Amino acid sequence: PGRGICSYPATPEITPISQNKWPTKGKTVVFRSKRPYNSRYEATWSVFDKNDNLIEEKKSNCDKGVLEGYSEYTLKYQKRLSKLDKLKIKVEWENVHTTKGQNSTDIFKD
Repeated sequence: PGRGICSYPATPEITPISQNKWPTKGKTVVFRSKRPYNSRYEATWSVFDKNDNLIEEKKSNCDKGVLEGYSEYTLKYQKRLSKLDKLKIKVEWENVHTTKGQNSTDIFKD
């Protein structure tokens, strides 16, 4: 506290905001993360399989100048996902430190 941009980013939350829990044809899964204080306005979203192999990585910006900005990530259906039963969704926020504010959540195929 009291160090401003020199503070380490807090651990962000990941919230699923779509009704479906697994991407299917025509239905995506959307996640949201609130920007931790003292973090830049860009989040990096990563998707891993159960063996921690990277499947996808995307950057997403939140509105600048807004105190409580959010980043959203949309996981779209891909044929290769139909062969999997578990995915790890990870979000990272950063600032001037090499330590990032990060968190992950697992989703499972029904």
